[in-house]
Amino acid sequence: MLWPRSVLRFPPRRQILLASRPFSYRGGQLWIEKVPWEKVVAALGTPVLIYSRGRLLSNIASLEKSVRSLPIPVRIHAALKACTLPGIATILREAGLQIEVMSEFEYQLSRMAGFTPDQVVVNAPAKERGFLAKAVADKVALVNVESEEELRAIDTLGRGRGAPVPIGVRVNPPVGEPSATLDGRGSKFGFDIDSGDARRAVKLAASLPGVQLMAIHCHAWTRQYSPRRYLAALRPVLRFLGEIEREIGRPIPWIDVGGGFGSRNMLEASGNHIADFLAPLAEQIRRLGGDRELLVEPGRYLINDAAVCIGQVLTRKRNAGRRWVLTDAGSHFLPLRENVEYYVAPADVSQGNERYYVGDGLCIPSGVLPGSFPLGKIRVGDKLVILNCGAYTFSLARHFGGLAPAVAIVEGDTWRLLFRRRSSEEWLKWIDDQ
Repeated sequence: MLWPRSVLRFPPRRQILLASRPFSYRGGQLWIEKVPWEKVVAALGTPVLIYSRGRLLSNIASLEKSVRSLPIPVRIHAALKACTLPGIATILREAGLQIEVMSEFEYQLSRMAGFTPDQVVVNAPAKERGFLAKAVADKVALVNVESEEELRAIDTLGRGRGAPVPIGVRVNPPVGEPSATLDGRGSKFGFDIDSGDARRAVKLAASLPGVQLMAIHCHAWTRQYSPRRYLAALRPVLRFLGEIEREIGRPIPWIDVGGGFGSRNMLEASGNHIADFLAPLAEQIRRLGGDRELLVEPGRYLINDAAVCIGQVLTRKRNAGRRWVLTDAGSHFLPLRENVEYYVAPADVSQGNERYYVGDGLCIPSGVLPGSFPLGKIRVGDKLVILNCGAYTFSLARHFGGLAPAVAIVEGDTWRLLFRRRSSEEWLKWIDDQ
């Protein structure tokens, strides 16, 4: 994997850094709020993920400010899958957000963090029957269904408890611009509108006594930075909503658009703001008439730019004209996918104008970290900072060649541990004990 267009089309690293406060350089050294990077690394070693509580709260505040000015009510359900650290989930709850989960594990984690069932939206293309029964019994706020079999299973649960279960039906807009429906036409997600499957599913939901059809759910994008493209995908969904409401003879009051927004720092570095997405969308929903409510499920926007990874250079090499530095920040917890937004810089600025490819030391063709161009003279043992590591890193970590890293959070001039890295001996003993 070389340099994705998603990274190359954005402004230079300096502008990304300026949009990433409170991560900043002072005296040539990276600081997280009022803590220098080396203070955390001295205690925890590398690799380490470091979150900024101030940045996380700032991202939440920016989203809340945008929704307060909208003409319809908005509920923010943070996507727990973006970061399954209990300490981060607790901050989301304390900030007044609600939560979205995709599994029983995430549901249990959300409850441990203090969320109540009526603050929980349940998503996933398939859900274990035991988890569905638990979610229904606990009276979660909404279950978004993605198959007729699941819909009938929830109907049975609702009739069994004597009260209909509030559900949404996930629909996919017609395929237009690339990635507008995540996996394209006929994917494992939801029901396609243009095939007629969405219409059939909504009509079925409206006919079942054990469910209460409350929402149309559409998560059309991942990591979107263009308000125009975002709204273009949702317009046919809103048209479909108006049509199907007339056919079933009843309103569907909630529109759940999921997440799909890009990281806040890169969004703002590209000249856009979250309000550029939500304001025109809310206005289009208002024009539908009736009592409407918008649900959003952001993950990346809230969490991604709230953390950096500090890794250590293990070796340098040249190969076919490329100058490489290889680090201990491996792809086992910094997965390299098309939609990642890592940006690499030196933890301590050094003189020089050398440009490097940056990779990990694992025996897997994991490619180049996007945005890999730390400038200056890099030596073995130097530390690199990788920005935009808050979302879909720890939650996707796997034991391949290395263990999950330690995780810390900075609050002003202090820091605390969120997750202790297990030693190899601890991990191997746990396996042996089983």
